[in-house]
Amino acid sequence: HQKILWGNQLEVLPAINRYSGVMYDAIDYTSMNQDETLYFDTHFLILSWLYGLLRTQDLIANYKFPVEAQWVTRYWKDILPQALNKLDIDIIIDFLPGSYKKMINWKQVKAHRVEIEFLISKNGKVQKLAHGVKKVKGEYIKNICIEKYTDIKDVPWKYKAHSEKYSVISIFSL
Repeated sequence: HQKILWGNQLEVLPAINRYSGVMYDAIDYTSMNQDETLYFDTHFLILSWLYGLLRTQDLIANYKFPVEAQWVTRYWKDILPQALNKLDIDIIIDFLPGSYKKMINWKQVKAHRVEIEFLISKNGKVQKLAHGVKKVKGEYIKNICIEKYTDIKDVPWKYKAHSEKYSVISIFSL
């Protein structure tokens, strides 16, 4: 069995304030205005290895959890589709990294799933973005909150973030 390392269990924070990292830094929730945070809180869920599906304002304790624990994937595989189905969602835009995608048996989910892939063009070849993808995902999510899209048709099919090395495109597939 793997150990879960708990921090101060009395100190709980909203999930959006508990998690950190490159993607969360790029989302920059604290800099959003009230309409943008309301949109984010209403339209986005966080997937946790320990807690499962979380709304952004769900209070959670501080913890450290070994993400390589395979039993966690097996545990959540059939629970998470049921939780998603109860939310009565029509479309899920999936920003999950590969290890998290395995936590959900997508065949049991009723909603249409739209996967996002960020691609780069280097020397005329298109390939999946590996380095920097977390930052680009966060920027893309923040842009969705700023624009407050209400229809999947309005969400940009192409998204470009320029640097010296690449431009990024999002690909939707149902």
